[in-house]
Amino acid sequence: MAPTELIGEMLPGQPRGYPAKRRQMKTREILRQAAALLAERGYQGFRIEDLADRVEMSKGNFYNYFSSKDQLLYACEKAATELAYDQVQHELLRCKSLDPVERIKVWVKAHLRFLTEEFPFAWFFIQEDRRLPDEYRVEIKELRHRYEHMVDQLLLDGVAAEVFEPCDIPSTRNFILGGLNWTATWYIRGRSPDMNLLSRQYGEQIVAMLGCRGMEQDS
Repeated sequence: MAPTELIGEMLPGQPRGYPAKRRQMKTREILRQAAALLAERGYQGFRIEDLADRVEMSKGNFYNYFSSKDQLLYACEKAATELAYDQVQHELLRCKSLDPVERIKVWVKAHLRFLTEEFPFAWFFIQEDRRLPDEYRVEIKELRHRYEHMVDQLLLDGVAAEVFEPCDIPSTRNFILGGLNWTATWYIRGRSPDMNLLSRQYGEQIVAMLGCRGMEQDS
C-alpha cells in the first residue's frame, strides 16, 4: 500500500465494512504510539519490535501496515503536519470576522491548542527530520510550506488593510512560529498557565509586535 493511502486511513472517514474500519482504527493507534515512541527515544533508539509490543501485534503483522522505519517516520510527520493544518484551518473558517487582528488571535489559539493537545504529533510538526529519504522529504516540505503560507496570508491581509505595520513576511512568520512552537517543549497540563489565558497573552503580544494600528487608535 502506498504511503499516502496509509495516511488516508488515519484521517476521519467512513470505511466500508468492519475489516476496513478495524484497519483504520489500528493504523491510527500505530501512528500515535509510534509518534510517542519516536519522541521518547529518537530515531536511532526506536525499534519496530518495541512498537509492535505497544500495539499488541506481531512484528510480521506490523509490516502489513508499514514496510520500514522510514515509511513510519514519514507517516508520522505527514499525519502531524496535515493534522495541524486541518485543525487550524477549521478554526479560521469558523471565524466570521474579517478583522486581521481577530484572525491572528484565532490562529494563535488554534496553533497552541494543537501543540499542547496533540503531543507527541506536535513534536514532528515543530522539527524536520533530515533522516527521511528525499522522496518523502519533498512532500513533507510542501505540506509545511502550505501551513506557512496560511500564516503568511494572515500577515499579508493585516498589512494590506493597513492594520499591521509593513514587515518582511517570511522572517516575521518564522519569528512568531519559533516562539509559539517552543510551548510544546515546556507546557504541562495542570501545572502550566491555563491555555485560554496563555492564548490571549500570546495573541496580544504578537499583535503588539506587529505594530497594530487599531490598538493605537483605541488607546
